Amino acid sequence: MNLRDQPSDEIVARDVCVIVVGAGKGERFGGGENKIFAKIDDQPLFLKALQLFCNREDVCQTVLVVSPEDMGQVREKYGPNLGFMGVKLVEGGAQRHD
Repeated sequence: MNLRDQPSDEIVARDVCVIVVGAGKGERFGGGENKIFAKIDDQPLFLKALQLFCNREDVCQTVLVVSPEDMGQVREKYGPNLGFMGVKLVEGGAQRHD
């Protein structure tokens, strides 16, 4: 029997690492500001995305990847929130695959 055949109450929680990638320049998004800082309900897009995962039992780690240019702003403005949520902040590379 594979996982899809099991009734949902028999599925054992798995350890999942969630990586939210926000290291792009957001050039196609337009507007002059990086899209990760775009607001939804007065919160930056990346925070809204992270909140979806921070209280899930099956998520063991959450990582936010930001560009070197945005790292200072993210740390300064949102560092305490990210720390409280247990989010690991890492710097992205120059290309998508870095």
